Amino acid sequence: MKKYIFIIIATVLMTYGCSQTGSPTAATTSAITANPYPAPSPTPEMKNFLQGDRYCDFSDRCSFGAAAANGSLYVIAGRGVSGCTNDTWLTQDCEYWVSLTAKAVFGARELFNTEVYDNKIFITGGVNNKHYCNDTWVLSGTTWTAVNAASPYEARAAAASTVLKDSLILAGGTDGKTVFNDVWSLNLHDPKAWVKLKDNSGKGFTPRSGHGALNFSGKLWVLGGSLDNGKPSNDVWNSENGVDWKIVTPTAGFCPRKNFESFVYKDRMWVIGGINVSGTPESDIWWSVNGYYWVSTTAKTGFGGRSGAAVAQYQGKVWVIAGQSKDKLERDIWSGQ
Repeated sequence: MKKYIFIIIATVLMTYGCSQTGSPTAATTSAITANPYPAPSPTPEMKNFLQGDRYCDFSDRCSFGAAAANGSLYVIAGRGVSGCTNDTWLTQDCEYWVSLTAKAVFGARELFNTEVYDNKIFITGGVNNKHYCNDTWVLSGTTWTAVNAASPYEARAAAASTVLKDSLILAGGTDGKTVFNDVWSLNLHDPKAWVKLKDNSGKGFTPRSGHGALNFSGKLWVLGGSLDNGKPSNDVWNSENGVDWKIVTPTAGFCPRKNFESFVYKDRMWVIGGINVSGTPESDIWWSVNGYYWVSTTAKTGFGGRSGAAVAQYQGKVWVIAGQSKDKLERDIWSGQ
C-alpha cells in the first residue's frame, strides 16, 4: 500500500505545472541544494489596471523606451507600422502627449536600452533593419547628446540593463548571429568609457536576449529571456558585483518567456507579459521578494497579452504603454498600483 501511495504522490509532483504556482521545481544545478528562502505572503496589489481615457498621440509601436524624468513621462523611438522611428514624446498628465522631436539626432531603432539617472535619460544599443548599434546617448532637458558614438561592447539589441549605484549595467543581448552573456558598466557620473565586468564565456548566466535585468536588494539580477537555442527561459540569476553569478532557480514560477517587462516596485521584483514558448503573448503579472518564490497577482490583465511594451513608474503608479498584442501594434496606456 505504501508503494502505491508513493507512486501517486510522485506522479502528482511531476505533472504539477508552473502557471499558477510561485514555487519552482527542483533545481538541475548544484548551485542551490536546498530552499534557503521563506515563502512570501500574498499581496492583493497590482491586480487591476485601468486604461487611460484616450489613446496616446504618438503612433502605434513596440520595442521602444519609456522613462520618467523632470516631472514628465517620455516615450522614445521603437518600431512602428512603417519601421523604426527616432522620435521623442512626453506627457505630464498621461493623457495628452507632446512631440519633443520628430527625428532625434540618434538613428532610428528598436530593442535598445533605456535608463534614468540624475533626471537624465540614457539610451544605448538597439537595431534598425539588421543594423545593430553600440552608441550611447543622453537626454538632458530637451536635448539629445552623444555620450560616445561607438562603445567597446559588440553592437547588439535586446540586451537587458539597469542602474546600480552610479553605473549603467548592460547584460547579454544579440547581434543577430551571436547571443551574448557578457556584462558591461558605464559610470554615469563621467560617462566616457564602458568597462567590461564579465566576458562573453561559459561562466555565469547562459547567453540570452529579450531578458530582464534588475537592481534589487543590493544585487544584480538576470531573469528569463531567449537562450542561444532560441527557446524562452524562466531561470533567475544574481550577482553582487556583476562578475560572479549564481543561479537562484532554473525554473521560476512564471512560465518561460522573452520580451517581457521587469521592474522593481514596492520592494518587489515584478514581471509582466512577454512571449511564451508557443509564441503567444502573455498577460499575467508576477512578483518576488527573493527571486526564488514567485507569486501570481493575476493571470489575465485588462490590457491583454502583449510583448515589447514599456513599463515606467510615474506619479506613484506603474504605467504599461503600447507594445504588440497578438495581431497588431498598440498605442494605449494603462495604470496600476
